[in-house]
Amino acid sequence: MDQTDTAIRAIIKSLSDTVVPALPEADPLAREQLRLALDYLAFLRLRLPDLHQRERAELRHQIALAKGIAAAGALGNRAEAMTDLCRRAEALSADPGAGTGAIRDMAMDLAFAVAGVVQTLAEQATVTASRIRQTVLDETARKVELERFWYAPIGFEPSPLDQSRLRDLLQ
Repeated sequence: MDQTDTAIRAIIKSLSDTVVPALPEADPLAREQLRLALDYLAFLRLRLPDLHQRERAELRHQIALAKGIAAAGALGNRAEAMTDLCRRAEALSADPGAGTGAIRDMAMDLAFAVAGVVQTLAEQATVTASRIRQTVLDETARKVELERFWYAPIGFEPSPLDQSRLRDLLQ
C-alpha cells in the first residue's frame, strides 16, 4: 500500500507542531515561508490522487493545439515531424497503462514543437498567422479554466468554484 498521503500528512504535522513554534517571532519572513510551504504540501496532498488525470488532460490540450496549428496550414517543412509527434502522442493518450512520466514528457515534447511554430509564425501579418493566434486562444480557454479549478484551493480565486467541475475538465 502506498504511504505517500500518510507521509505528507506526517510532514505537515511535524513542521506545524515542531518547527513553526521553534521559529522566532522576530523572523516573520521565515514564518511566512514555512506557512506557504505547509499550505502547498496540503494542496499537493489534496491533488495527488488526480495528478495522473491532470497530465492526461495536458497531453490532450497539447494534441489539440498541434492539430489546430496543423489545420491552419502553418507547419511547412515541419509537417511530417509534427504529424509523427501527434500520432505518437495520441497513441500514448489512448494507452490506459501509460505512465504519468511518459505522458508528461510527451506533452512537453508537443509543447516545445508547438511553441516553435507559434514563435516563428505568430508575429507575421498573414491569414495563417491569424489562424494560429485564434487556435491558440480557442484551445487555451479550456486549459485556463482547468488551471483555475486545479489551483482554487490555494486561495487566489475571488469567489469559491464548484470543484465538481474539475472532474469534467480532467476528462
